[in-house]
Parts: sequence; C-alpha cells; structure tokens
Amino acid sequence: MSDKRPPGTLGADLRKPGLRPCGLCGVVREMTKAHVPPQVAGNRGKVTSATVRVHNNVRTTGRRDAGGMWMRGLCGDCNSLAGLNYDRAYGDFAKALDTYQRARSFLHLPRADPAPPVRVAPGLVARSILIGMFATTPQLRVMFPGLAVDLRERRSHIAMPDGASLRMALYPLRWTRLASMFNNYQVLGRRLHYNVFLRGLLPPAGLGPDAQRPRIRRAHG
Repeated sequence: MSDKRPPGTLGADLRKPGLRPCGLCGVVREMTKAHVPPQVAGNRGKVTSATVRVHNNVRTTGRRDAGGMWMRGLCGDCNSLAGLNYDRAYGDFAKALDTYQRARSFLHLPRADPAPPVRVAPGLVARSILIGMFATTPQLRVMFPGLAVDLRERRSHIAMPDGASLRMALYPLRWTRLASMFNNYQVLGRRLHYNVFLRGLLPPAGLGPDAQRPRIRRAHG
C-alpha cells in the first residue's frame, strides 16, 4: 500500500518551527501556531500542553508549557483564514455552552437533550473545527483534497468525505487533550470502528471529526 502522506510530513514534529507543506494549502512555507480549538474559545493563557510519547510500551510526558494547545500545521495565510472568518463563531458557541453549564448548577434549566439550548452558527463553527483538523493531520489534505479546496476557497457549500461526520459533546472535565488521526472503536452495543481525524477536549466541549469504517469479516474454511 502506497504512503499517502505529503512529502516532508513523514515523522515531522508539528510542535517545531520550520519549512514544510501547509496542512491546508500544501505550499511549503514557515509554519505558524494553529491553536485547536481556537484561542477565542479559551485555549490560551493557563491552558498547558505537553507532548505525549510511547516508546517500548512506556508512556512519557514532556515539559508542560502554558499558552494553550497548538501545532505548527498551517501557514500564516491559512491560519488567518480561520482566525478572521470562523474562530469567533466557535468562541461564541463555547462561551454560550460554558454559561449554560455553570447556570445549571444554580438554576433549573432544560437538560441538554438532544442538545443544549444555546445559539450556534453551525456552518462557521464546523469550518473552524475542520481547518483545525488539517492543522493537526497534514496527510488529510492528500486524503481529502476536495474538502481542503472547499475550505481554502471559502465556498458556501463544503462536501464532507463519504462516511465522515463531525461530532461534538459537552465536556465538563478540566483536563485537556489534542490528538491527530487515530483508530477507535465502540465496544458498548453494536461494535463500530472509526477513523478519528481529530480529538480536541477543552471545557466546555469535546470535538472530533471521524468516519465509520466498514467491518471486515474474516472468511472461515
């Protein structure tokens, strides 16, 4: 099976500065800090991050740095694309969720079923999240070139890859996490396998674009 990762991204440390292909446009430029979720959603200041590595089945955590969760996965132009057009909507949504969560401790508010009763601009919020997805996993630009173009050109309609969906959930814990692409599966109820393209956990919300993978049945006999 051929390697579909863009040249220059194999083994790249997205926390380090340097020249490499942008995760969204593909142009080789100096990469900038892309905060995922965006800074206006509270991902800054006292939020600390550290690189987690597993070697010989031993998990280690690097030095914690304040300033939020970020990766150098976008060039300045693509980073500004999200910041100028979409991140504010995500920040407003996160603040509304946070207000709702805090008020529920003192007031009898409607339950978040099926979703919290807050205002949201779904198209803008989704674009903010998806651009962050390309910042954390550059190979997605090769896997989903049409989606990358739709976002880069600011088209009014974006086409999600077949089987892909964007999931969000209330996240009340104080621990944060940012992870790029990995495999996941559901063990409760019907067994489901997923390719997770991004996992971002920052109160009050958790986000994760993913795609369900077809089950592979083994032949017997």
